[in-house]
Amino acid sequence: MTVYHHVRWLLPRITPNSAALTFVGRCGVSLSAPCPESSRVIRFHPMLRRRDIVLAFVVLLAAVARGVSAGSITGEVIDANGAPVGGACIVICDGQSGIPLERETHRPFVEGVLAGRQTTDLAFAVTNASGRFLFESVPPGAYRLIAQSWRDVPAVDGILDVNGETIVLRGVADGVRVTETWSPNVVMRPLGTGSLHIDECVGNSEVLLAISLAPTKADPILGFAGWGGPFMRNLIGGNRMPGGRTTVMGLPEGTVHLAVFASDSRPGWGAAAVEITGDAPAAMRIPIVADWSDAMHDPPPRLMPLCNEIRAEGRFSLADICRINGLEPPAAHPFERMRDIGRHLNREVALPSGAVHRFADVAAALEYIQRGWAAFDPARVGGYEEAFRDLHRVLGAEYPCFELKGIDWDAVGAELLPRARDIASDEAFGLLCMELVARLEDSHASVGRGSIDPPAPPWPQWDPGFACLIDDRGEPVVYCVDPGGPAEAAGVRVGMTIISINAVPADEAIAACMQQSSRYVGFSSERYLRYQAARWFVRQPQRGAIVTIEAHTPDGETATFEAPAMLGVRYLPRLPVPIDGVSDSADVSWTMLDDQIGYIYVRRIRDGLIASLDQAVAELGNARGLIVDVRGNSGGGFDARRAHRNFDHHDPDDPHGPHDTAEPDRPRFTGPIALLLDARCISAGEGWASWFVAHGRARSFGEATAGASSRKRTYTLTNSLFTVRFPVKAYRGFLDRPIERRGVEVDVPLRQTAADLAASRDTVLEAARRWLIEIR
Repeated sequence: MTVYHHVRWLLPRITPNSAALTFVGRCGVSLSAPCPESSRVIRFHPMLRRRDIVLAFVVLLAAVARGVSAGSITGEVIDANGAPVGGACIVICDGQSGIPLERETHRPFVEGVLAGRQTTDLAFAVTNASGRFLFESVPPGAYRLIAQSWRDVPAVDGILDVNGETIVLRGVADGVRVTETWSPNVVMRPLGTGSLHIDECVGNSEVLLAISLAPTKADPILGFAGWGGPFMRNLIGGNRMPGGRTTVMGLPEGTVHLAVFASDSRPGWGAAAVEITGDAPAAMRIPIVADWSDAMHDPPPRLMPLCNEIRAEGRFSLADICRINGLEPPAAHPFERMRDIGRHLNREVALPSGAVHRFADVAAALEYIQRGWAAFDPARVGGYEEAFRDLHRVLGAEYPCFELKGIDWDAVGAELLPRARDIASDEAFGLLCMELVARLEDSHASVGRGSIDPPAPPWPQWDPGFACLIDDRGEPVVYCVDPGGPAEAAGVRVGMTIISINAVPADEAIAACMQQSSRYVGFSSERYLRYQAARWFVRQPQRGAIVTIEAHTPDGETATFEAPAMLGVRYLPRLPVPIDGVSDSADVSWTMLDDQIGYIYVRRIRDGLIASLDQAVAELGNARGLIVDVRGNSGGGFDARRAHRNFDHHDPDDPHGPHDTAEPDRPRFTGPIALLLDARCISAGEGWASWFVAHGRARSFGEATAGASSRKRTYTLTNSLFTVRFPVKAYRGFLDRPIERRGVEVDVPLRQTAADLAASRDTVLEAARRWLIEIR
């Protein structure tokens, strides 16, 4: 019996209301007062609706025996700014396997399922208004706590009944240990600030989503068998996806792995990975492996050669493979079968021919063959030219800004399509796809992972430890020197103007960097491309390469330095000059400057923006003027109805001003505002900033923004190797025109000067501060 038929057999036997288990990231531990909030339970009932399948995947993991003495776990959930989070749901899980626990036994609930019990209570708690929670009667042992909330769900009565469209990851406490003499107290904080929109691509309304920092062990066709081990132990989020779609907030930077289970009369599975950069919202379309879906019907290219190899050997089963390799064949019971398959996924096994492969790959290939989905055409393993032509066609039909940018897409095809005929490797194919997508000249268009990761562009990665910006003369000036780095040791200082790098004039080096960067990545505007090139043009292809730097010092002297390129790609400050009391990397940060000028730095547009702005405006309410700095903003997402109410003066004597009187209890700033912009402010950062311009609520200083705002979708190539995310609708923000290419323009064009940098003065900020002082 196949895994497919096992799950069909299970449908009338698994308990209902079980279509979502929710999980989240890591946290620190600290002491604080106990909480009066009691733990709650969610109950499973004997009858099952088809949509309610979730228990099966946990059978892959062994149960952990526990003692009978009782303790407790108390704690609190706070957001990135330290504010308490009420209404967050905390699930208590086994510390070794990550499986949620039963309320009465505090054992992983899979034990009861394997024992034939059809009713289970899961232990969980919901934080009170102070963000506090309590688990009582907890036996000694190691536990894992997982916190999450739903943005559009007012109350959590049962975690497995909730399928909100937006989930917010609130934190995970690993290694929470209860002893007979110690009851721990934990503080749970967000793992990150990334966001991701997930679409399982077939619109099934009952899809279980699990998000982890570790990949599944096997192709999705093996279903829950591939979800065990590291994937389970590193879960960071999940949801029962309404309409097959979910937006996740609070993701960490790096690779995030997704797995989905679509319940149906014939269920299906899917898996994918996505890179979270923290600079822009990501999107992922997850194909479902199921014969009812409109997604992936055939083996992925990685498995196709093995499928052909197995078919050429003749018919044999997974039980045959187990016997050949001295393994017990998987049990007939569907739960136990998946558990048995999961135990051997990473083991190498021999086929009847003697060829050695990973057990997971053999099992998956046999499953594809048994279902009869694959044509097993060796020519389809690559399929480069066909997939590339289809990508060109899809982009040509759906990308909305060809006319706006004056791009002749047919001419682009005439240049690049012939090259696809000579492609001989996945890497070369990936780079060619990146070249094609870059021709959209769009910062929101990119090639992402499909069945494999896209190749890394051949860009230099190493520098001696400094970065530049373009000053008011159009020249590169050092604004950042890494403390303790080779450049600092050689004598490079902030405020120096770079003349040449390795005897190449700086303007030529920047132009070469722009050309190299834009070959594989699209940039919506030349100013955004130049901004990045000024930071990157000193990088070298080899670590340790000696870089000869010729520069003008602030006093007009010419100096030459030599330093090895030892530092790799890293976070570079967005602000040209550090500001006391303000974090360059925090989502929102604020302080009071001299002369009672308030300052708010909005670095990212993320969940918690409104709460942060409320706090900032409340603390800066007595300022004579306010600077809102959106320079370097990397975007995100915001509630267009509420995200600006702190600055809407709703003056009844002003017939042209906005008159928003909603949420009257939120703090408002009614004085003058200066808005700071630059070429790095992008995406939702531009949309949010456009409100101030469209409503005449601020005088803007600096440089026009990046010009990259759009609605996007993700397309999977026909050979499944890669995905492509690209805009399908130009975004206007609050303006009467698209933001793409043109950006949000400023009232006072202004750039940093070399002299101000050398003196640790922010040219743009100081101009805005003087204006606010003068108008009052």
